[in-house]
Amino acid sequence: MKKFIFLLLFINTSIFSQQTNFYVLEKKVFWEAAFKSSEIDIIKILSKNNKIIFDESKKTGRLVLNDCKCDFNNFIEQNLRMDFAIVIFEGKYKIRAERMYFKFDSENEYQTNSNYKQEIERLLLRRRRESFLEDSYTNDFRNCIDYLILKNFKIEHSEKCDVF
Repeated sequence: MKKFIFLLLFINTSIFSQQTNFYVLEKKVFWEAAFKSSEIDIIKILSKNNKIIFDESKKTGRLVLNDCKCDFNNFIEQNLRMDFAIVIFEGKYKIRAERMYFKFDSENEYQTNSNYKQEIERLLLRRRRESFLEDSYTNDFRNCIDYLILKNFKIEHSEKCDVF
């Protein structure tokens, strides 16, 4: 009987779980992906995207997505911002995003403060912030954000790779 209950629990969790590039570490949400590319100047190519703002070091920066929406749903209608770091090594590059939050504008009917920020952890993580919520809405929301980040960091003629 215990095995049967465990099996049902496992099936239920795996149905709701979607494979994205997000993970939880020390109660914070991170997004990470690696890509193979034959391009030589990856920083220059990514800099052409006006949503990606590099710091002087060209190793870190900020991604700013204004009024972002996914092609397959309308979960996000606010400004999503995140800090990122990039590592380039032997025909591959890896992006790691953190400190993700939504910045609500002053026209938002729910908040009158134009500086209001909503950390992504509050939307995606369980109460103790040790794991992701596993309902269909949260999974769709997480998939939408994953799609938007990938869309901005994956350069043309590159492919996602598992090992960096």
